[in-house]
Amino acid sequence: MDLNNLSVMNVASKKMKWLASRQEVISTNIANADTPGYQSRDVKSFDDYVDGNRTRTGVRTTNAMHIGGKGGSGEVASKVDADAWGRSINGNTVSLEQQSIKSVETAEQYKMVTNLYKKSVGLLKIAASGGR
Repeated sequence: MDLNNLSVMNVASKKMKWLASRQEVISTNIANADTPGYQSRDVKSFDDYVDGNRTRTGVRTTNAMHIGGKGGSGEVASKVDADAWGRSINGNTVSLEQQSIKSVETAEQYKMVTNLYKKSVGLLKIAASGGR
């Protein structure tokens, strides 16, 4: 039985991939918090991802001295964060406080999806065993 054919498992799997991509973008933002001119990024909405509006972006470098990413979970398109909390004198828009909040929100959503996935597997086990 392929669990990805079940809609709950499919959506949970997609949400986990989206959350992993968001965490990757957040960590890139934090790593570039002191890079002059760096623009804070965030992933596009989960709705866009589910609707198939995804492109492979990976980690984008803004300077030849930056380390390029391997693409990781990069199936989710990222964009410049229009909701960045401010801009420093050097043009950087990364707020460590905002990125910390986003990271915690992402971790909490990941826990919720993991629990949903576990509960769904538990229900399948009960159904397969006939309630025993």
